[in-house]
Amino acid sequence: MLALLNPHDHHHHHHHHDGHSMSIRADSGYASSNAALSTPPASPDRRPFARPKIVSAESLRLLELADSASDAAFTDANTLKARRAVRYAVRHSAHLDAFRIDRILGYGSNGVVVAGHLADDSKQQQQPVAIKIIYKAAQHVGEQNQPMPREIQLIKLLADEAYAHQGLLHAFDAWQDDRHFYLVTELFGSDWLSVLFDPATPAAPEDLLVFFNPRRSTTHTVRVSPGSADVWAWSIAQRHHNEQSHLRRHPGAAPETAPLPDPRHVRQVFRKAVAAVHHLHRVANTAHGDIKEENVLVQSVTVPCADPDHADRPQPHWHHALDVRVCDFGHAVRGADGKRPTLTSYGTAHSTPPELQDSRRQGASTPAAADGFAADVFALGVLLFALLHGPGRAPSILEAAAAARGSSSSSSVRFPASGPLPIADDVDPRVPPECVEILEGMTMVRPEQRWTLDRVLEHPWMRG
Repeated sequence: MLALLNPHDHHHHHHHHDGHSMSIRADSGYASSNAALSTPPASPDRRPFARPKIVSAESLRLLELADSASDAAFTDANTLKARRAVRYAVRHSAHLDAFRIDRILGYGSNGVVVAGHLADDSKQQQQPVAIKIIYKAAQHVGEQNQPMPREIQLIKLLADEAYAHQGLLHAFDAWQDDRHFYLVTELFGSDWLSVLFDPATPAAPEDLLVFFNPRRSTTHTVRVSPGSADVWAWSIAQRHHNEQSHLRRHPGAAPETAPLPDPRHVRQVFRKAVAAVHHLHRVANTAHGDIKEENVLVQSVTVPCADPDHADRPQPHWHHALDVRVCDFGHAVRGADGKRPTLTSYGTAHSTPPELQDSRRQGASTPAAADGFAADVFALGVLLFALLHGPGRAPSILEAAAAARGSSSSSSVRFPASGPLPIADDVDPRVPPECVEILEGMTMVRPEQRWTLDRVLEHPWMRG
């Protein structure tokens, strides 16, 4: 699915939700032109339908009563907030009339992501988009000219041709109303978990949001279908596929004896993610600040390639490839005045490098600022570990550190003073030694000893 939201706190992700970032998730991708953000990729006439009706206060009051009745079944605060936000957006944000909302992809404590498409029916090719609705802080509700959040400012910068990169999620438009900020991006990613569920299952009532839009006298039914287009979901699908084919060949075998993910696929996803972050560092002087499985989206694409055995054939031979987008810039920091960006914390516990763990553990009043680029390298190393070992897996020392930080006890995890993170006992013996070399280089305890992304990209295994 798509990629903007991360903490769909109700969602199937069982690990490290920090409640701050969101990742948008998508199910069907499209090739994106890097359109300017000031206009959505629509015709100049943005809203090709009749002028909205003026809605009386009384009819809105009745609608709100009906809404609260339909929300009565829900107790989770984030779920209620998401339902109210989508209804409010459709009813009150005229800008949103350029789009039709198809489904809710995910939500967290700070926003909700919906999938939709341009509402201009004259277009044969409906361009799918993701719309991230970000809640304004309570003290700013009612204000319409707030500074845009850092995430939107950065993704607007990345939409500029001078900064754009195919591996970074593309944005088209952004605006605000009195309650929310809105960010429209490409809808990117394949629905990797659909292979595990029967798509014919009817939606349960709690998975539907039915509401009336009085400005257009239309009733909407929006399905809540959480996204599963990220590396986490892709890894689950890979593992499922490996186990199934292993059991077909070896009936009765234990699932854990199934082979590791195909290193060629791992390399394809990882190399593209590294290249995108490398560009973010080098060209935009920006540290991402929250690299993890949920913030890297994966899409299956078919690409033509010459068939060497049949050069005389007119039609190309198609093969499947994987495309990647790094998304969710809610924790990103851009270096000021040409200086390298620094971070005082990292987005997610399991990906936090030792230099940012220690300052918190010792209860320092002002956490030490760490080099943002080196912190992203470490987090990419943790991502590679998960790609090789399975969804949600992290080196045990990082899992222990995350658990210790979440507990009230004073127990703490000791990191070595230098050298690589002690991961030898965690690494599957079937992982190729050249992969282990990259893992160790990227997770060196001291940031100044850590490999640079240039060195990672030049490694023979990465060039494969």
